[in-house]
Amino acid sequence: MYSWYAAANVCYVWLHDVDDTHPSESGPASFSRSVWFTRGWTLQELLAPRYVVFLSKKWHTLGTKQTLAHRITRVTGIDEDVLLKMVDLHEVSVARRMSWAAMRRTTREEDRAYSLMGIFDVNMPTIYGEGSKAFLRLQVEILKQCPDQSIFAWGRPSIDYHTLINNFSSVMVTKELRDSNHRSLLAPSPAEFEHAGSISPIPLDGLSELLEEPHLVPPESFPIVNIPSLGRDPGILMAILACQDAEGNLIVLFLNQRRYRDDHSTIV
Repeated sequence: MYSWYAAANVCYVWLHDVDDTHPSESGPASFSRSVWFTRGWTLQELLAPRYVVFLSKKWHTLGTKQTLAHRITRVTGIDEDVLLKMVDLHEVSVARRMSWAAMRRTTREEDRAYSLMGIFDVNMPTIYGEGSKAFLRLQVEILKQCPDQSIFAWGRPSIDYHTLINNFSSVMVTKELRDSNHRSLLAPSPAEFEHAGSISPIPLDGLSELLEEPHLVPPESFPIVNIPSLGRDPGILMAILACQDAEGNLIVLFLNQRRYRDDHSTIV
């Protein structure tokens, strides 16, 4: 569907809950609060076409994506340059694209993932009934073709590597792990990316320079540093992602290494 919208000469958006007052005059009450901006499938309807015309509930023209770009950016968080096709969608980090969908809703849980396939240029079978597994499959497909590690920077606000090293607290680290019951590097839903919009990837060689320890950065991966844990807690690992926030801070993840009876270990 994304390709259909992208190939269209013009797309019309009928906003059934918006009156005829021009958005620049009506304030946020009507246009900005339209349910259209909260639905999952409408994100691709906004991003894919070059030319979009918005219509009121009485089918009167409110404006276009170009004339209303500033207002749409305020409502959705999507950069004007992206809306106006001045920046290619593939130049935007995975985390930022996910953040645009974080607060959107769909009738079927699976559609939260399926509605994003075109935005990430991936294809996968639609299997209604799989529930949250659809979003996990989507992330796997993204990883197959995109080395952007910001896909792992979801959840609570990220922790800066240098701040952590200079002010390390084992109590804080173990509490972070105990507070999370999720056992995967992949997010359970787009909602987890709500606060990840400022995360952007950096090249691995750039990560080496920032760490000043090039031997830590394996090719096509991320460096993992062992951290001593407290008491009977299992070993804690710190993964340093090749991405940073808007202030240039490196992002780290805490990983819990669990050891089983056969001496094999897994990282969660």
